[in-house]
Amino acid sequence: MRLHLSCGLVGGIPATRAGTTFAEKPSTFAEKASTWAGFVAMRRVCWCALAIVLALAAGRANAVEQYEEFLRALTDQGLYDVALEYIDTMRGSPLLNEAQKQQMPFDEGRLLMRAAQAERDSSAKAKLLDRARDRFNDFIKANASNPLAANAEMELGNVLVERAKSLREQATRPANAAKKDALMLQARELFQQAQKVFDEADQKLTAKAKSFPINLDKKKEQDKIEAREKARQDALMAHIYAAGVLYETSKTYPLGSAEQKKLLQQAADKHGSTYEKHRKKVAGFFARLSQAQCYQELGDLKKALGMYEDVLNLPDDEEAFRRL
Repeated sequence: MRLHLSCGLVGGIPATRAGTTFAEKPSTFAEKASTWAGFVAMRRVCWCALAIVLALAAGRANAVEQYEEFLRALTDQGLYDVALEYIDTMRGSPLLNEAQKQQMPFDEGRLLMRAAQAERDSSAKAKLLDRARDRFNDFIKANASNPLAANAEMELGNVLVERAKSLREQATRPANAAKKDALMLQARELFQQAQKVFDEADQKLTAKAKSFPINLDKKKEQDKIEAREKARQDALMAHIYAAGVLYETSKTYPLGSAEQKKLLQQAADKHGSTYEKHRKKVAGFFARLSQAQCYQELGDLKKALGMYEDVLNLPDDEEAFRRL
């Protein structure tokens, strides 16, 4: 069977027909906007059609892998709405296993979070965050024992962080000068709620990791080894998130104020503890970079430069280090 897609991608934009030239574009703004909307709509159709074709062509054996790869590709392209449509298309597909279908609300929540982070309109951002929160809650309620439940709980903390950052940004607008203090206070309260989420997750996950025996049989207890490692990695992520919230909260106070300096120092110390424990990991160097930023904003440039130098001296033989 030979399958054909009726639209081609030219420079990331679907070509409506062969031979179309720039001279043939509409001249009025309204017509241009309408044509561009058509391009975007066709682009979405092309992606969704391609997703279905790939899923059918992949066969049952490789369907899960193809689904994940295609979803990741859409996300990397910033096509969050198309990725959400793709998930909806595959929701009842017999090509996916039950584990993959159970994870769909979690995937949707993350996509909605990414879309919210890219959204500039505060009202639209709030709606996306509401939807993300609901999807994460749905996943946790239906899959409390799933290994990703802890990640979903932390993502709920990130929803609070995004709400707080949005309020903080609104407080800086000249039009909101009369409401600045009230908006900053609301932002601060949400950051504090997020801080509690991450601190509790850190404690719970650290305790979970320690609950496993130190010595596990690699042949007979591989599942326990993997569960312990995941708990450790999740605890590390929660610790980094908590430090990041301290830094973000500092921005709700006046520049140079005692409150701001105190929070920056707390964030620097928390990042420092992560670096000391994980200095051979990418997460450790990310913490070092964040710690340097804290000291730079505290005005301690000598200490900050020394930490930036640690990051610049990273080995370049691993992709993760090169990206950092």
